[in-house]
Amino acid sequence: MADQHAAAAATHGGGGGHATVKTYIIVAIVLAIITAVEVASLYIPGIPGPLLVISLLAMSAVKFFLVVGFFMHLRYDHPIMRALFVWSPDPSVVGGLIALGVVYAAATLWRHRLDPEARVEPAKVASFAGALAVLLGALTGPVHDLSDYYLFSAHMIQHMLLVFAMPPLLLYGTPSWMARPLVRDARLLQLGRALTRPVGAFATFNVVLVAWHLPPLYNLAMEQHPVHIVEHLMIMVASVILWWPMLSPLDELPRAPYPVQMLYLFVVGLPMVMVAIFISMADSLLYPYYAAAPRVWERLTPQADQHLGGLIMWIPGGMIFLAALSVVFFRWQVAGGADGAVRPTGTATHVG
Repeated sequence: MADQHAAAAATHGGGGGHATVKTYIIVAIVLAIITAVEVASLYIPGIPGPLLVISLLAMSAVKFFLVVGFFMHLRYDHPIMRALFVWSPDPSVVGGLIALGVVYAAATLWRHRLDPEARVEPAKVASFAGALAVLLGALTGPVHDLSDYYLFSAHMIQHMLLVFAMPPLLLYGTPSWMARPLVRDARLLQLGRALTRPVGAFATFNVVLVAWHLPPLYNLAMEQHPVHIVEHLMIMVASVILWWPMLSPLDELPRAPYPVQMLYLFVVGLPMVMVAIFISMADSLLYPYYAAAPRVWERLTPQADQHLGGLIMWIPGGMIFLAALSVVFFRWQVAGGADGAVRPTGTATHVG
């Protein structure tokens, strides 16, 4: 375990020095390619304006981090600077995000083949891009490196991003006409209805979240990278299911009535809070992986780091559920206090 942490620290800038000439050349070529794509995208007809703007901003952000990290030498400077600017993206993460973005863009460009009445909504495009940005920020870069090699508390921040930030953006950003082909098969529709009803969503989310925070599974995921990937995939899928009763884009898998949404939000976070309290109050180290990790801050001992991680899951997580419950209550009042099913906005009636 100690060797693993030492190798990770060396990989992420712990050895000092500067990049080689070969590295500078590679970074320069990457910058040139990104610039060429930016210029070329301005001349490709049919790209919706919001999608073009978001793509250009994303490419500009990548160029910023490359320039600051390498040519300004910050990745070889203070440890905090290394944590901020040493990005070591996992190819599976980057490849998956690119694939999602390409599928979304292709569906948008050829949307009339899916639904003749489909239209592009800039807010939804921006929301979906925000979901991809959250995933990129959570699964690569400083958050990823701090959580994977140094701090349990950083890992809890990563999990909070995957649970609370990404799914609402993803669900809101997915138009009904884009999601509907996924439930055309009767078996998938039946499975989807079982999982996305409040009872099914409650069980799915909490079984996955609680199981992966039990010490045996958690420690296995930290020691075995493929298991860690499975953990994150399961948490992401379960988190999308968690938010489905409030944010479903499909009439076929409908949102719950407002009173049911409020009751659901009141109880769905209780198992997570119980786990967080157990972690925060534990007198012993539950996750010894971090005991051998180099200390980013000397005062943040492994025990204090574990307690901090539990508090991050407990207090901000609980507050988000409370805030969501409040939003649902006010939406219910705006809707006139009706107890009927809640339909996604801007959808046409389709029978599943």
